[in-house]
Amino acid sequence: MKWITSLLAAAFVAMPTLAADDFDLAKLEGKWNIVSGAKFGQKIEGKALEGEITITKDTITIKADITHVMKFKIDPKVSPVAITMVGEEGPSKGFTSEGIIELKGDDFKLTYAMPTEKRPIAFESGKDSKVLSFVLKRAK
Repeated sequence: MKWITSLLAAAFVAMPTLAADDFDLAKLEGKWNIVSGAKFGQKIEGKALEGEITITKDTITIKADITHVMKFKIDPKVSPVAITMVGEEGPSKGFTSEGIIELKGDDFKLTYAMPTEKRPIAFESGKDSKVLSFVLKRAK
């Protein structure tokens, strides 16, 4: 019985401290820089990480060699918080991608699947997956 209590206690300690219902979308708004990323299990490096990322209450805009504009909605009732993005401008126009996000202070994680693929459940892009995963830092 003691080990069951310990196991349950460990599970509650491991749960996120911020309840999904407490997710504050306003804290996501602003300019972000990509720190690291992976695409289909391969590390992204160099110029591919450059660009200006701006997030508003319902739009993500990425300005690099090509501009991408995506409308998004989040579901803060699930953990991790779910995001659904729909391309409005650029190569992603008309496509829908499902992902997950995590916001801790000035650190933002975004992991999403290519259109028609299932929403990822972890912040990783495994080998041969159709998942992209990024770590961003709030621009100062």
